[in-house]
Amino acid sequence: MDFGIPEEEKMIVEGLQRFNDQVSVPLEKAHHELFNNGRYTYDEDGREVPKVQELKRQVRMEAAKAGYYTIILPKELGGGGRGALTTFNVWELLNSAYGPEYELPHLSVSHWAQGPGPFLLGLKDPYRSEILPSLSSGEKSAAFCLTEPDAGSDAWNMKTCAVRDGDDWVINGTKQWMGNGPYADYLIVFAITNPELAAARRGGISCFFVDAKSPGFSTSVIRIWNLIGGIHGILSFSDVRVPHSHLVGELGQGFRQAISQVSIGRLMNTARCVGLSQWALRKATKYSQERIAFNAPISANQGISFQLADCAIELYAAKCMGLHLAYLIDKGERAVKETAMAKAYSTEACFRIFDRAIQVFGGMGVTNEVGLFKGMAVARTTRIADGASEILRRTIAQELFRGNLD
Repeated sequence: MDFGIPEEEKMIVEGLQRFNDQVSVPLEKAHHELFNNGRYTYDEDGREVPKVQELKRQVRMEAAKAGYYTIILPKELGGGGRGALTTFNVWELLNSAYGPEYELPHLSVSHWAQGPGPFLLGLKDPYRSEILPSLSSGEKSAAFCLTEPDAGSDAWNMKTCAVRDGDDWVINGTKQWMGNGPYADYLIVFAITNPELAAARRGGISCFFVDAKSPGFSTSVIRIWNLIGGIHGILSFSDVRVPHSHLVGELGQGFRQAISQVSIGRLMNTARCVGLSQWALRKATKYSQERIAFNAPISANQGISFQLADCAIELYAAKCMGLHLAYLIDKGERAVKETAMAKAYSTEACFRIFDRAIQVFGGMGVTNEVGLFKGMAVARTTRIADGASEILRRTIAQELFRGNLD
């Protein structure tokens, strides 16, 4: 395997950073209080105020015009068709360069669960042609609706169902922890269409593309980390009617579609945690060289320097795992074990790196000014999203027992 990054990949990353330095960052700085004071960010219901949503839409649309927003979207859908290596590189860059300090840069590349994604390949024309332009331009967004209150890691245990009624399907059920759920224009909803097959875990789950304006749909905000608002939601479907033409992919094959998308999410989360770890380590290293205690920089103390060295060791391992995973995916390999290992290791390492970085800063490390606590919250949340660490270890062990020991 060649660990060298091709020149074309470097140009993409450099161009993406220039775009965000010139567009996203100045825009967010101009509205600093709006993004950094919850009293202005959220309304009484915990939803982001319209101005925040407007600025996010603006960045998505500007990034789309610049060619970055859909750079990973398949060419068949009008995107750049870039593969796993680009996916890793751009998400590493966004988190390394901007960390948790800025929100808007992270919207410059479409997230598979919130914008146009490969799932649209399973949506038939003419409907696909109708909705694709608004998603690809960044004007509208989506939400990936799989998880439920009693079906988190065990997605087969979902209760949401869809029953055929003439040319429509009628959906009833509840989805939970949906990122962008309270704000999405479209919903990618997974529901049981054949209870017998679903109970046997042999199929029977289908995917539907639902307009969020559909009668019978409602949503509320989930607040996490003691914030007064948030981006995650509980989504309720009460006799929501969806035309059969809005079925995504083959009837009864939705579970396979869901898992394929979650695997993409695990690669992205690996890259996110590598980038966040780089951001935290740079910050802590710089501070250790500037902070004077007992007439010397604290970097001179082994208690500090060894913690930074441990961060660097884990970061190096996480990045190598991420790059190797991207290499395997681009080769067309299944990489089930490697995907689980990379996601589990990188997310857990990222949390430890932030913990050490906060310790290096001392009391300053937990202040709003430094921003490390925000990154630590992201790292901790990422250990659950797209497959909790325990589920990933279960997957790894199953692969070992199948003889996949290399």
